[in-house]
Amino acid sequence: MTSENSLVQTILVVEDVHETRDGIEKLLMADGYRIALARDERDAIERAQRTRPDLILVSLAGLPREVVFSARSIRQRAEVGERVPVVVLCSEGMAEGDEVEIGDDVHVTRPDNFNQLRSLIARLLNKTMLFPQLEARLQSASHALNRATNEDIIELCKQYLALLGEYRTSLYELASPGDRRRTPTSSSTDALADARKTIRAAIEKTTRERNRTEMLLRSLTTVSGYEAVEIFNRQHYEGCSDWELRASGVKSTSSAHDLMTIQEAVDIASLLRRDEQIAKNSARPFAGDQA
Repeated sequence: MTSENSLVQTILVVEDVHETRDGIEKLLMADGYRIALARDERDAIERAQRTRPDLILVSLAGLPREVVFSARSIRQRAEVGERVPVVVLCSEGMAEGDEVEIGDDVHVTRPDNFNQLRSLIARLLNKTMLFPQLEARLQSASHALNRATNEDIIELCKQYLALLGEYRTSLYELASPGDRRRTPTSSSTDALADARKTIRAAIEKTTRERNRTEMLLRSLTTVSGYEAVEIFNRQHYEGCSDWELRASGVKSTSSAHDLMTIQEAVDIASLLRRDEQIAKNSARPFAGDQA
């Protein structure tokens, strides 16, 4: 499975100092978030329009009111909706450790350490979840699949797909006109449009993740004779890279190995492909393991 998971929450970090931007990225990635980086307001708007963030973190030079204005402008001009929380890091006019919500889910803070910022981000992102318990189960299932290092990878795929299906169904029910369980109590047209935008974005992300996981499952369980030969040659199976598919089966032209039936070759290739995926999972550092 690719390391990019569509359901991982995305934080847009807007910071004009390269070294600071990289440092924030590493710290937040260690908590398992996907990070999008921007160096200024214009860059942030373009990035947010390409991939809707779940939270915007702004740390720019300037007077606090100017930075807050830029932060609001990013969210408004990118049209991501006011349900996306904004955190503004401030170094002036606040005591260390202060956190202030100034309205419309915009939060100004001067954290005295990274753990305080981490806690604030986690609280705000938890509020944006449509189905917190189900989304927590999805995150756990995704983590298990991405870290699979045993023969359970196919079963983990199936379990994850089942949860994705359950979540997607819940989202469609929430989007139906008759369902008002989590829509805003306010009659504001903007608030209602904001809620619908959030649901649509969640449906799109879930659909992408389902399609990606289905492709992984098919790649682990469905192999043709041609694919078996390609896998054998790529992995130099039995020390040979000249395997061929013939009408009667699969055979290496430079070895004394007996002719395999196509079904035998397919079964072996499926195991090789599964082991290859497990090896990738083992070699790839998972962001959450770095904390």
